[in-house]
Amino acid sequence: MTPLTHQIVVTEFDRQRLVHLLRLFRGRSGVNAWNLDALQFELERAVVVQPQKVPPNVITMNSRVCLLDLESGDRIAVSLVFPDERGTDGTKVPVLAPLGLALLGCREGDVMEWRTQQGLRRLRVDRVLYQPESTGNFFA
Repeated sequence: MTPLTHQIVVTEFDRQRLVHLLRLFRGRSGVNAWNLDALQFELERAVVVQPQKVPPNVITMNSRVCLLDLESGDRIAVSLVFPDERGTDGTKVPVLAPLGLALLGCREGDVMEWRTQQGLRRLRVDRVLYQPESTGNFFA
């Protein structure tokens, strides 16, 4: 899954934690190297800001967002989390999953698309429902 061309924004605190995550996961078996490379690429191209300066419509780690499926019109709410916080109900999307990689640093209105066996899938970030930094929680 790849987002359509746009500049992503990442907080300095999230960047530090994600770089640490990359170091931890690089040597582990069973971890998809492509996903690690994709996260590293995203972090290298991101605009890095202090947590207090991130716009409230940007998806940071631990944000909860509403996504709109542009084909079906269905809406889903998910949270972007670290791999160890993955849930079983599908509402927590790990940052190393394809959708998680695509969500990191996106803004409301950004669109992601990818091909599946069923055809093209397109999701738009409809709304950031919760962003830790916008509530004053700069180190969530």
